[in-house]
Amino acid sequence: MIHGENLIINPVKRTVVLKDKPVKLTRKEFDLLYLMASHPGQVFTREQLYCQIWNTDYPVSVDDSVKTHIKTLRKKLSDIDCIQNVWGV
Repeated sequence: MIHGENLIINPVKRTVVLKDKPVKLTRKEFDLLYLMASHPGQVFTREQLYCQIWNTDYPVSVDDSVKTHIKTLRKKLSDIDCIQNVWGV
């Protein structure tokens, strides 16, 4: 389990709780959140995220897939600022 101040991620049950309320995530959204939360402070490129979550070499359209899932995650977790961009990486 990963515990934050207002966020709990349970990888066994594949559940996320934000401020004592469950958050419904798709499989890929959960996988992205869990990967990033498991490596706090680490910067991932879109290509790295795609390769890790989709288990394949990245295709040309990797930007759209990863950006869309991250955008949706940010909306669902809008009460906290847990995903940050690092420009130039």
